[in-house]
Amino acid sequence: TMHLYLGMNDMIRASGNPRKSMAIMLTSVAVNLMLNPLFIFKFGWGIQGSAAATVISQFVSFLIALSHFCSKKSFLRFKREAFHFDWKIVGNILSIGLAPFLMNICASLVAAFVNSAMLHYGGMGVHDIVSREQGAADLYVGAYGIVNRVVLLFIMVVQGLNQGMQPIAGYNYGARQYARVREVFWKTARLATYVTTLCFIIGVFFPETAMSIFTHDEELLELSASALRILTLVFPIVGFQMIGTNFFQCLGMVKKSIILSLSRQLLFLLPLLYCLPLWMGANGVWMSFPISDVLSALLTAILLRRLFKKFNMLKDGEESTILGSNL
Repeated sequence: TMHLYLGMNDMIRASGNPRKSMAIMLTSVAVNLMLNPLFIFKFGWGIQGSAAATVISQFVSFLIALSHFCSKKSFLRFKREAFHFDWKIVGNILSIGLAPFLMNICASLVAAFVNSAMLHYGGMGVHDIVSREQGAADLYVGAYGIVNRVVLLFIMVVQGLNQGMQPIAGYNYGARQYARVREVFWKTARLATYVTTLCFIIGVFFPETAMSIFTHDEELLELSASALRILTLVFPIVGFQMIGTNFFQCLGMVKKSIILSLSRQLLFLLPLLYCLPLWMGANGVWMSFPISDVLSALLTAILLRRLFKKFNMLKDGEESTILGSNL
């Protein structure tokens, strides 16, 4: 049910109903918020009550999304003749969705590598705050978890901007409105840069304040603040890199999207996570993130420059082979 609800909600947004899509998601959140305290505290169901509240809230949103596609007023709606496999369409969906799938796989690998490196090298850095003693490595693992949560708050906002850009960029690219495609990219990239720059300001100048929300342990607080300051050193360019990666996916340029999806985490970050800690200890783990951000942003800029140069050679409405697979 959850996957059907999320999939249909994405289609509602892509078909020109972003407000309804947002309303359905907010409905799920509101129902969950109302049912959780009722099931947990009033009925005394504990963790089972929380799980039941989540399932019910998702099912309610699924029914709302389903009703949208059953309505004759909807631009996209269920028809009997549509319920058969078109393998060409299925292949296109799988190829375009391969990039975010691989990105999630790589994110899991990165998390495993980081936790393993922290357990092994925690407390061994040249300027480490925590001394090498029993429990020091656990503090580093905890620090990574806290820092990751703070950064994820801003990453999620950029992902939301990506989702908003997808239908607009894809529609205008299909309509050969290249000026609009460029416009939506730069506007989205600008907004994403504002978001990640805010993360940079908080991480570099106010890391202790951000970390104090999650812990009051002095050692963990100081270690987490130091790590956040390093991880967000070049964060203003991360928004551009994320938007650029998703931009190629919006246009159906699968190979470029996959390359950029894998570049930051698989091509750059994982090798750095293996090499840098060998001579920098745990500090090498933290430094791997900004270095990989710079490298992946440079690669994204190179591919985008080539794309926009070809856009500049075309007039709106003009079909051309120069935007082929050799882009």
